[in-house]
Amino acid sequence: MNIRAPSWQETMLVRTVRRWQRNASGLAEVTTCGREPVALAKSVHDFILPIWETDPVAVKVLPVRDSGLTLFELQVLYLVSEHRSGSPAKVRALLEWWVPESLLDEAWSRLSDIGAALDGLDIAFDSRPWVRTRLQTFMGNRVKGGTLAARGPVRSRKSNVVILQR
Repeated sequence: MNIRAPSWQETMLVRTVRRWQRNASGLAEVTTCGREPVALAKSVHDFILPIWETDPVAVKVLPVRDSGLTLFELQVLYLVSEHRSGSPAKVRALLEWWVPESLLDEAWSRLSDIGAALDGLDIAFDSRPWVRTRLQTFMGNRVKGGTLAARGPVRSRKSNVVILQR
């Protein structure tokens, strides 16, 4: 099975997710953080922070230029796509997994901020089909003890990492 690599728009979001700890609230005086506009960087930071505070192990990201994707990064792409397509039940189910019920409304609001920032940049993508396929394959390979590559399973010491191969 050949699964496509992320588009440049998806890659920009993934790289912003990977920089989330650097994207603090003091970004108001700059216009970009790396190549990402501040509105997107701040929205991603504000979305991930409560997840990290609740369960730091869940927020596993790779170095910015790494070609792989962690399970968390795939889930963020999927979640943003589901939220922007108007699928509240699926979005809520994933948010419930990441944050306590007391933070669900805040997480939803911050996810909406990510969508608004992407809309403001005129960036549209739908990661759902390929992420869904990759997650299903990834989870099947995890049971077998491997990780998922775009062309099939690859043995790796990195847990929860999906290797992209072109």
